Amino acid sequence: MTPTLSRTLPLVIVITLFVATGVVAQPAPIDLGTLGGTSSTPAAVNESGDIVGWSEVAIGSVMRHAFLWTPTTGMMDLGQDTSFATAINNLGHVAGGALYGDPFGTHPFLWTPEDGLVEIEPPHLSCCGSTVGAVNDVDQVVGTLDNLIRPSRAFSWTSTGGMRTLGSLGGPSHAVDVNNSGLVVGTGLLVPRLFYFEPRHAFTWTDSTGMVDLGTLGGRDSAAVDVNDDGQVVGWSYTVGSLESDGSIRHAFLWTAADGMVSLGTLGGPNSEATAVNARGWVVGQSDVTPGPSLVHAFLSTPDHGMTDLGTLGGNFSTALDVNDRGQVVGWSLTTDPAVGRGFVWTAATGIMELPPLRGYANSEARLVNNSGYVVGVSCTRSYSVGDCRATLWVVPVDDAQQLLADTIALIASYNLKRLGTSLPDKLQITSNFAAAGQVREACGTLTGFLNQVSAQRGKALTVAQASALATRVIRIRNVLGC
Repeated sequence: MTPTLSRTLPLVIVITLFVATGVVAQPAPIDLGTLGGTSSTPAAVNESGDIVGWSEVAIGSVMRHAFLWTPTTGMMDLGQDTSFATAINNLGHVAGGALYGDPFGTHPFLWTPEDGLVEIEPPHLSCCGSTVGAVNDVDQVVGTLDNLIRPSRAFSWTSTGGMRTLGSLGGPSHAVDVNNSGLVVGTGLLVPRLFYFEPRHAFTWTDSTGMVDLGTLGGRDSAAVDVNDDGQVVGWSYTVGSLESDGSIRHAFLWTAADGMVSLGTLGGPNSEATAVNARGWVVGQSDVTPGPSLVHAFLSTPDHGMTDLGTLGGNFSTALDVNDRGQVVGWSLTTDPAVGRGFVWTAATGIMELPPLRGYANSEARLVNNSGYVVGVSCTRSYSVGDCRATLWVVPVDDAQQLLADTIALIASYNLKRLGTSLPDKLQITSNFAAAGQVREACGTLTGFLNQVSAQRGKALTVAQASALATRVIRIRNVLGC
């Protein structure tokens, strides 16, 4: 999608933007390898670019081992029978599940460089496939403990408090994420499980509040999928009058303690779902575009601009799976060939850009992105992640708004604009201060004033070339900030 520009900007600036952002190098795929087999699956990435997941240990083997991949060591086997790494924090500590010789299912573990892989669950507390959803930067691990006798329960584990179940909304509960303040989110059934199609609601949990039912948007069910450090929770909910059995109508939501659950709307069709939220409250997911199910597009929803259609790579389906704090959105899309799906990265500056698979693979899918532009996903032999898939990394350059502002201030100084004094660099410095404080709306407003002044001085205090150069740089900054 081409970014939408303010109607107040002069035509020359609009033309310059398309020239400036039209050619972007396509990132090359990097093979993360395997532990001896042909397939590997990534599950999480931290801010250092460390990636975890699981891999076949031999060609044709049904055994999978958890792995940790780092830019310096490559893929390392975390071992311990069949195991799966599902989460990593910024300390490089890894959480997941391992069999430990139990044929009935995995048990949660925490791996650290000092202690290796250590089971964090008391023996026989669960069976049948307990799972880890997330680990935060203070080593709080959350997930779900399954049991043959009792319904499954969301859990939280810390080294000081040990393992504790988080309660219930009436039936089984499942924790999927936790932020660095200890706010846990997940989904709980309202009645003991008799059938799969039982009412379920999103929940939050903290040590002080216990489990809190977040309710719905008027329908029967809701589910939480992600939470940021400000306590903003995203997911989906059925709306008034909708039933799961007839396939209608669910909306993406953003929940806060102040406003409760708020629908993010759709792109024109009946349904939408949220998949992730970044530190700025930007939400991504997918939405129907038309009343029928034929068109589903990835979306980005921001507090300033609402829901934006990110388009596709030529097909009738795309979905966004993650977004970083720099505004890079990743996911996958069908192409003009309905049998071919490709990963993508989207930014306001570039629009949607294809991420090609590894050589010899037909399809790709981008699932995760950190703030350094490390995009993590898979290359697969067939579409929809069916067939052999291999963990893949694309490194996408990240624009730094602060550095761009500093470079533009230096450019203005080189022009020696005595007639304008310091008004232009002062506006950029004010923008920098707003951006550093997280006041994006104010920063964008200051940049609009800068562009208006540049336009007014074009051919006067500024030459045509100088005005065009400054406008190009500042529009790029606006795109990075998400104006």
